[in-house]
Amino acid sequence: MIEGKTLIRPGKKSLLTYEGISAWTETKNALQKQNKLKPLKWQDGLALAAQDHCNDMGKRGKLGHKGTDGSMVWHRIARYGRVWGNVGENLSFGDSVG
Repeated sequence: MIEGKTLIRPGKKSLLTYEGISAWTETKNALQKQNKLKPLKWQDGLALAAQDHCNDMGKRGKLGHKGTDGSMVWHRIARYGRVWGNVGENLSFGDSVG
């Protein structure tokens, strides 16, 4: 029996996929044909939202995407600007660099 992988999408239904490498290859090829996106630009509001979360979680020894006040990444970003489209958050806990 082939086991699927669950793709968790916050706020949406999770997906169970069985496609494997062929789906990845198809996606990679499609993305390579698309027009390139503009380079990312630094946004002070995003940095401040991230720093707030670090300060909140670090002081309390907590791990995770939900702040101790119940906030999620889009709530924290909205404190410093407008949220539009999809947003995501990549967290790393452990060894520091440098």
